[in-house]
Amino acid sequence: MEIVKKTENRLILQQSIGCFPIVLVWGLLFWGIPLSMLFLFAADWGVESLKCQRVTSDSDRVDCTQEKSIFFGMKQLTPQPLPLVAKAEYNYTEMLGNEDCNVWHNHDFNLIFSDGSQQTIFENLVRVNCRKGNPAWIQTQVAKINQFIAEETGTIEIVRDNRFAPSSIGIILFLGVFIVIGLGRVISSLLPISLHLDKSTRQLFWGRTKLCTINTRSYPFSAISSVRLKAETHGDGDLRVYRAEILLKSGEPGFDLGYSSSKSDVLAKANQIATFVGVKLEDISDRASPSSPSASGVSNPKARDSARQLLDLCKASYSQRHEFIRVDPGDFPLVDIRFYDRTQTLLEKRGFHKLDDIEDVTVTQASGGKTRTFIRVMLHRNRNTLAGIYAMPRPFFVKVFQAINLISKGDNAIELESEFDDGTFLVTSNLKDLNVSDDIPGIQHQQYSHHTTVDNLIAAHKKALDRLTGQKQPVYFYTYQDVIELQHRMQDLKHRHKQRQGYITRDDIRRVAKNNQDQVAEALWAAIEEVKKEDFDEQTD
Repeated sequence: MEIVKKTENRLILQQSIGCFPIVLVWGLLFWGIPLSMLFLFAADWGVESLKCQRVTSDSDRVDCTQEKSIFFGMKQLTPQPLPLVAKAEYNYTEMLGNEDCNVWHNHDFNLIFSDGSQQTIFENLVRVNCRKGNPAWIQTQVAKINQFIAEETGTIEIVRDNRFAPSSIGIILFLGVFIVIGLGRVISSLLPISLHLDKSTRQLFWGRTKLCTINTRSYPFSAISSVRLKAETHGDGDLRVYRAEILLKSGEPGFDLGYSSSKSDVLAKANQIATFVGVKLEDISDRASPSSPSASGVSNPKARDSARQLLDLCKASYSQRHEFIRVDPGDFPLVDIRFYDRTQTLLEKRGFHKLDDIEDVTVTQASGGKTRTFIRVMLHRNRNTLAGIYAMPRPFFVKVFQAINLISKGDNAIELESEFDDGTFLVTSNLKDLNVSDDIPGIQHQQYSHHTTVDNLIAAHKKALDRLTGQKQPVYFYTYQDVIELQHRMQDLKHRHKQRQGYITRDDIRRVAKNNQDQVAEALWAAIEEVKKEDFDEQTD
């Protein structure tokens, strides 16, 4: 708010155009984005048709044209002539699903042309409630086209109208709610807010104009306790703004007087209002905030406890070969077994078979039982590629980071591993979104998003494996013990690397820190350095 009028007895403030960026953000989030999404969805809602006629009376090939309208049929696209059609074909494919479904089901109506090429004309992709969909309509149309080709009929037309399908109506209603909320928020934010201070009556009047009403509040000057100036940090903590507000003795919400990146501007306005009303100006803008380095430094007991716990875990896990034991899935009630089962099904279709279910008890013991990772191990029929399925967080110190809110929760993971006769390894995983460690010499790690499909992970691993096999020979595995020995050899590389680094580095902390947690990360690293120094002093005494 800005002071728009000042007399001996009256001081009037009004919401300034400075609030416009906030209005714009609201519009984008609750109005613009849903409206854009609705526009994108509507671009596919219309009428699709396939019109075919026989080329000659004695030919078994037909000439077809594909027509389509979009935006609820309001815009007709240019008809697309197709090559000579030899036959129609129904095609069913599967894709990796989510925690509710093993797979998503896709049903396609394909036309096979006389030159051997093909094109999908209609499709029915089902991703909801684990349903297999309704392929009956597509199969019926395939049969109609093939019957048309076999018989001596003149023309045929297949029409699918998806403008008012239940899914389309559901999307419209869902997005419409956000559009209405956002539009109302934008309009109400643009309407003026005013604050009147009247010294003659010693009254404060606040008013806000809405679409159909005007909200007002009034208080005597005696109800005002103070005018306060405070500092806030936005974004990643580097942007510091100053905000002024009128506080009430009753504890009710006060009145925001606006903010600025310039302390002098806000301080001048706050001081002017405090003097006019006759209350004190409370300046707390220079007090250390809870997130400031002075408030979360090495002396912070929470940072020291986290540092000690993290360093002890690292030393316990990177100083000895890990022990693996066979386990039963029933011993892990909190694990999403459906993720393991559906991923196992997809891997089995690509040539893998289940080898065993295991747990790394060394990590479990090092964390006092707080970190237990259930791993399902599978082996490819070529005997040189392993697959590990597990629920994140797998890296043992991730739970420590999560406990202090340094990183977000983990996700389910798939990892493919191969070893070569020169002692190096190839690892392909969907852990790109949770890269908590630096590169280990001797381990080539390909990391992809957790949204990457099983097929794409296997393809990426096979491509790199084939390329490296031209330079060195892969190691082949046959038994459970072979797999455990591979893990030991890979861990030896990790242990030597981590021990040389002092088990954990500043870069490790920075890599897992969220964008707005840089100060927390630095405080944790400072505490780790202090704990390391204490350990070193004890060893040298």
